[in-house]
Amino acid sequence: MSQRKDRINRAFGEAADGYAQTAKLQRVTAGNLADRIGAFSLPASPRILEIGCGTGFLTDVLRETLPDAHWIVTDISLDMLAACRRELGDPPDIQFRQMDGEAPTMDGPFDLICANMTFQWFEDLPGSIARLMHLLSPGGYLAYTTLAKGSLAEWQDAHQASGFVQGTPEFPSFKTLNGYWPDGLGDGQVDVIETPRTYPSALAFARVIKGIGAETPAANHQPLSAAALRRVLRRLDQGDEVRMTYQVAYASYRKIS
Repeated sequence: MSQRKDRINRAFGEAADGYAQTAKLQRVTAGNLADRIGAFSLPASPRILEIGCGTGFLTDVLRETLPDAHWIVTDISLDMLAACRRELGDPPDIQFRQMDGEAPTMDGPFDLICANMTFQWFEDLPGSIARLMHLLSPGGYLAYTTLAKGSLAEWQDAHQASGFVQGTPEFPSFKTLNGYWPDGLGDGQVDVIETPRTYPSALAFARVIKGIGAETPAANHQPLSAAALRRVLRRLDQGDEVRMTYQVAYASYRKIS
């Protein structure tokens, strides 16, 4: 495990207990992704692999849609897995396994591989998608949400206006995401939906980011000092509330061979 991935693992582990109450955007995107998956032509008892389950937002809503599914639910964080098990009531129909989604340790095949707001943390997204595609059965689906280019533009602008470089990872564009589908294996689709969120203050936004374990910066980024961060937060606090824009990519791919 790389040094940065270890930091991501620890950050999400520390956030596990309060994640379900704090991660409001992730709950919304899980519901939207589940609606899209509900339109797929899946078998009556699909074999499902979930990557980066968190505390089970996507698992929970999909179990209502696919009550007879056979589940393997994974996360890189053991603490998140434990929280997911608690949130779902320790269901007997789900196998919980610790796994790095970039290096899957199972053979499949699966009828559905899904992930909600996980892939933005991957170090090699196109390679990871290719590896996951090989675990799909013919006719199987890969469906995920992630952040796309333009997300958190307000945060970046506040850093630039304050004379600093922000540490948010660089998110792929719509065109780049569309280019990640392996040629000749099937059909893919990506939709990017602008999703604004408001926070009572810049400090409230920063606390949400830390509260969901998403504070790990891009590789090689030097974190701001406390004084510099306060300067950025003051720049954001220009009105009664703080708006942040998320460009959420909803991607799905069906394997035909």
